[in-house]
Amino acid sequence: MDVKVEPSTPTVLQFRSSDPQQPPVARDTVVLVAEHPGVLKFLVSKSIFRCHVWCGPMHAFEQGSLVISPNTLLNGGLGLLVGLFLVGLRRGGFSVADRNPGTDLLAMYPWIRTLLKKPWVMPSVWLASGLVLYLVVLMTLFGTQVSGRNLGVMLVWTVWMFVLITLFTPFGGRLWCMLCPLPAVGEALQRRSVVKVRTGSTGEYHNQFFGLQRNWPERLSNGWPRLITFLIAGTFSTTLVAQPRTTGYAIVALFIMGTVLALVFKLRSFCRFLCPINSFVATYSQIGRLSVRKSKDEVCADCKGAFCEKGSHAGWACPYGLNVKTITTNVDCGMCTECIRSCVYDNVTFRWKPFGNEAVNRDVSVGWNAMALLVVGIAYTIVYLGPWPKVRDYVNIIDKNNWGLFAVYATLLWSSALVIFPLLMFAVTAVSRKLAGVTRRTFDLMIASTRALLSLGFFVWVAFILQMLFVNITFVEQSLNDPFGWGWDLFGLAGIPWIQFVPRLVPWLQVLCVTIGFGYSQRDLWRIWFSETGERRMATRGAVPLALFLLCIGGGLIWFYAS
Repeated sequence: MDVKVEPSTPTVLQFRSSDPQQPPVARDTVVLVAEHPGVLKFLVSKSIFRCHVWCGPMHAFEQGSLVISPNTLLNGGLGLLVGLFLVGLRRGGFSVADRNPGTDLLAMYPWIRTLLKKPWVMPSVWLASGLVLYLVVLMTLFGTQVSGRNLGVMLVWTVWMFVLITLFTPFGGRLWCMLCPLPAVGEALQRRSVVKVRTGSTGEYHNQFFGLQRNWPERLSNGWPRLITFLIAGTFSTTLVAQPRTTGYAIVALFIMGTVLALVFKLRSFCRFLCPINSFVATYSQIGRLSVRKSKDEVCADCKGAFCEKGSHAGWACPYGLNVKTITTNVDCGMCTECIRSCVYDNVTFRWKPFGNEAVNRDVSVGWNAMALLVVGIAYTIVYLGPWPKVRDYVNIIDKNNWGLFAVYATLLWSSALVIFPLLMFAVTAVSRKLAGVTRRTFDLMIASTRALLSLGFFVWVAFILQMLFVNITFVEQSLNDPFGWGWDLFGLAGIPWIQFVPRLVPWLQVLCVTIGFGYSQRDLWRIWFSETGERRMATRGAVPLALFLLCIGGGLIWFYAS
């Protein structure tokens, strides 16, 4: 239904939703029959209505919810969530984590290794992705400043984010880091080469590097700096999305930072410690299926040259400063594939692992990233997907200049991510520790338990980006038709009606995401506490308080998505 309602006129204009270019019909009254569609007229309980007449930079977030009782989605979602929790208790936990190293993909498909060893492969990948990024910058800087019609904005904040969250991360792990063009120029200047490998000796490396080659500060050699840059970018996300030039300037700034830091510090210091994208990718790649690992333990044990880490005549030193022998997690490895070339024993491979089968997290900064990303995902869900315009006033510094309200929002977001949620997590962990009778410090147990937040947090982000893509898919098509907003009609799509993609299905998918995420998180909680106690009953007692904590979070999210 497409109806224009103006307070100043006694009639309303009803347009044909399939072709809004047709003349409207003036009516005194428009009747909306609200009933459950689907089988037996009860399967769909919620629909989302939106304004599709551009009226400012916050236009994309104007929406409301139409809920029809009885709300079968809400009742069924909450029932399923509680059912998962009870099944976990009844079974005394879930199966102990297997240490399946995964399938050796390069042994199964040796042509992939042959291809990756070609010196021109990665420069070609960077050239292609760099060209796309260059076009995005041009479109954001010189194209229309209506974000819903700017292809650069649509590609970055709708298409790329959807692919990154739903495909690259869960299936490819750190695959995006392999494709990212941001470090390409800096690395080429650091090596003074694009294809050729320079042998020699620069410091402890077997390659010749250029630039100042300083060590990154030891105190900042962790996940804290990139968490701060992620929170900065996340705080100003509304401005980045609603103002195309801001997106363009942000991309240029990241590119310059990556290039300059490569001339000052060793290896890819920007990617390792400052890139805000890496905060998300490094954290959630732990549950991803694709990983860079060693092929055979004995080969690495006998290796004296550490060629994967220090470089060789065949490849450069690892840009992330890693030795494949010690890699047990995706957090630090950027999948640049340099070690596949530099290892003279061909003992580096891609492994296809079970979903969410990484080792337990015991690093403080990584644990804080897991907590902060869950908080930010929930905050985005409330602010951008909720039907409350007063909430969005807190982030609207674009046309309302609500700097006072924005300061309240920023303070609440940062304090929740860095202090409030960790304190809650610590308090619940203290209860778990007492029930399980574990002697280990509560803080250490809390950091270990943050590993269980990854699955729920990841699926919160999936639920968020699903709705963003499905709502904006028509705008993506229109932007492709006229990339710069200059009146082009490349594919004959000018004037196509705005249509939400399966809006009735979106709340169901979001509720399903929450239940799947909770199920994996509860499984991981039990595994973590089993590793701490070594006994099933005590592991269950330790996991229950934290599982109840996650149950409350999941229940709140289901209430939000379904009501």
